[in-house]
Amino acid sequence: VNVMADDPLWETAVDRWLDCAGDVIDGIGVDHYPGTWTLGEWTDWRPLELLFELTGRRQKRAGVLETGFSSWSPTFASELDQARWVNASLPALFEASKGRRLDVVNW
Repeated sequence: VNVMADDPLWETAVDRWLDCAGDVIDGIGVDHYPGTWTLGEWTDWRPLELLFELTGRRQKRAGVLETGFSSWSPTFASELDQARWVNASLPALFEASKGRRLDVVNW
């Protein structure tokens, strides 16, 4: 299943889904766009801690199913900003998942 990790109740929702259909759900993936659609730093991958805790407790696979930086405006979100996001956020993602099993990262 895929869940928006910036929703403050995402863990509760996933726990309920797993209570109802846990045997048919193999993995949990998050959508997280640090510092883009949410307030915060480009390097903020705290949702991964929650994801790893949840997938470990429920014995499920973990993934990042959506992430990125939209270069929709040369003034507010340019391709240069996107390159900066990639250079800051993706290394932080890999560092946050170091030593853990992250099955999928979809950019």
